[in-house]
Amino acid sequence: SDGPLLLILRSVYRLGRNPMYVGLFALSLAGVLATGSPLALAFTAVAAAVHHRIVLAEEAFLRARFGAAWDRYAAEVRRYL
Repeated sequence: SDGPLLLILRSVYRLGRNPMYVGLFALSLAGVLATGSPLALAFTAVAAAVHHRIVLAEEAFLRARFGAAWDRYAAEVRRYL
């Protein structure tokens, strides 16, 4: 059934599949810009790489769980923005 898919496409998830990670990265980047700290930049880069791998694992799970419905959603909505 596409019922849950329609609900998703009417929420923030219609703009990007991972709004939580986009928000986390934006806040981290704001911290880097506010402090100008190279250490904060390094931590932000590592955190972004780790979270991207988490996103890829989550997407593999969702593809296995929801099949064609997930593929349609993923084709229509970008991963981040």
